[in-house]
Amino acid sequence: MEARNGQDSNWRSEKSSTFGKKPNRTIIVPPDFTRGFNHSELKSLAEGWKLDFDCEIVPHTQYGKLIRFDIFGSGPKLDASVRMINKWIANANEKSPVSSAWAKMPAYDNNKWIESKMREEEKQRKDMFKGPKPEDLSNKVEWPQELINIEGITPRDAFGNKLESLDFIRTECEVFITLLPNQRGIQPWQVEISGHHMDNVLAGEQSYRNVVQKVHTQKFLVHDSVNIILDETEGIDVTLEQADDWWPRKAFSIVPRLLPTPMTDDPGTFRREPLHYTKLETIQRQIQQSLEAIRFEKGSYDFAIRYGCLAVGNLPISEIGNKYSMAGFTKGINTTSRCHVMKWLLNCDLGNQLLGRIMMADHLLEPTKTSGGSLGFVPSTLKETRPTFRGTWVLPDPNKPSTEKKKLASTSTTGPNPPPSCNLIVVQIDWTEDEEGMYEKMPPMFYRLKAGKMSPTERMDINLLELGEAKGWHFGLESMTIMPKSTLPPIIIGFADRVKMRSSYARDLSSNQIFAEWSLTPGQKIEMARLDKIYTFGIQKTGYQVEVMAMWYPLQRVPCWGLMVRHREWSAHLCELERLPQGRGVDFGDIIETFLPHNGIASTDNQDKEIDLPQLQTLGIDDDGAAPARDGIRILVNKLLQLSELINESGVPTSKSPVRSVYGKK
Repeated sequence: MEARNGQDSNWRSEKSSTFGKKPNRTIIVPPDFTRGFNHSELKSLAEGWKLDFDCEIVPHTQYGKLIRFDIFGSGPKLDASVRMINKWIANANEKSPVSSAWAKMPAYDNNKWIESKMREEEKQRKDMFKGPKPEDLSNKVEWPQELINIEGITPRDAFGNKLESLDFIRTECEVFITLLPNQRGIQPWQVEISGHHMDNVLAGEQSYRNVVQKVHTQKFLVHDSVNIILDETEGIDVTLEQADDWWPRKAFSIVPRLLPTPMTDDPGTFRREPLHYTKLETIQRQIQQSLEAIRFEKGSYDFAIRYGCLAVGNLPISEIGNKYSMAGFTKGINTTSRCHVMKWLLNCDLGNQLLGRIMMADHLLEPTKTSGGSLGFVPSTLKETRPTFRGTWVLPDPNKPSTEKKKLASTSTTGPNPPPSCNLIVVQIDWTEDEEGMYEKMPPMFYRLKAGKMSPTERMDINLLELGEAKGWHFGLESMTIMPKSTLPPIIIGFADRVKMRSSYARDLSSNQIFAEWSLTPGQKIEMARLDKIYTFGIQKTGYQVEVMAMWYPLQRVPCWGLMVRHREWSAHLCELERLPQGRGVDFGDIIETFLPHNGIASTDNQDKEIDLPQLQTLGIDDDGAAPARDGIRILVNKLLQLSELINESGVPTSKSPVRSVYGKK
């Protein structure tokens, strides 16, 4: 029966087991979906899918049009049903003979009924391990005492009253996991893992130790921001200035700048002196801890060092023009305010000049592959380096609207990044050069941002500040959740398919015009977008690479420019986390040597692998003392300072401002 007066209608009765329950997943049918269905067709579809995936699927219509599917299920079967419905929507909208036949598929098929019964029996067998344990083979695992003594965390706090968060271990390893009662003379909060076969018990124990180590890591590793002022001996006072008009985002508008004086070192002196070993140790330790913390977190990670303009957050505009002491500024950015290293570095004209200097820096840089993988080739000279292209778009997820939408709409947000009113999906597309000099569109990559976030999650925040230039180096580690194409709404995939590179752009790579074009369907919008033209160069005698990028932001007629540094091995190490099974972790070996090789070229400890050893609880970082700074961090910082000198060859700008203190009177 169709809805009356435009009300949402579905064929689920009040006697249904899912009536009144919140669906586990909702698939929104795109507004341009034109196929019409009657009640019997939708019922046949839903019943057929239920046999296939053991999930309850409820179609909803409005004014005779299909508007969404509610799905009730869990685990891999839920994901499989989402993939199938998304594929069906894409096919059905084409009105092909195949899709028409699919829509009229009979609800009952004997072979599918047998398959469904077999899946149901297997599910019941797996669910048996969520119940009482048998008197069989078992091992006992202790709970880390520091979690109790310092944080007061017990297994129940971490995994639920019945340890239900460990059900994936119970079903995958086919073991029973029981929290033992505390007894005098026995270490409290022990867990017993038992099963019918010792191999299963050992596998369950290994997975349990992994998730315990993950809890331990999240609680005890420090994630503080680190701010190191490189040129602190080259001035006494710091002034606050207005950001330049060319900045693509106006939310950040207060720029700190060091004022040189005759009594201090000459501007730029710090680049010709080695950084103090204590500061190198601080940088090295923070990198190590940040990478240690993500070893158990599945996701897509990007480790990069960018050089960009400085901006101070959490200050009113009225503070522009104020001057304060170095000590007051340092205290402020380490407590009440945050010093940001922006992703942009230079305006369009200065960026083009920088690219020219980079292409002449034969004393520091060397040609490297112009695109990743086996398709890349090395140009003969720096000047012959050709760019690659990347587009990034952030779109709302039509299947997961935010539950906070109404609340956010009535709340004024003063921060630079107000929370979005919906969950967001990132579409990323690269274009690389082929053997004929043409640019080929690579398969799109899709990611999901953390709920309520407008940008990737930051997992590292180390800033080396050059206040005289009002610029700085930011060591960043960002994460997103990679999304298989089959789980995405067709409206998102359709957008990615419609993105194209302008055919004439390859003939004029120096153009300041945007290189890509796309279209939106009715009701679709873009929350954020950026286009990058990327020139890549190698740093001599190291494995580090420099990326000089022209970046087009929304509403900007010409690009601004940025600069990034990466090691060519970092992405290979971090990609292990993209396919990390639940309950496992990646072992980076000696983290410092792996990511900061002692020779700057390649690690001698390439041992990336999944952790599944019973000795896992012994892994960790000794917080009682910092490891001495190794050659790897010295080489990296030295190369950054050499790049800084190359970038800032034109000299140090100055500024005069009235005197008044922000963080305390002088």
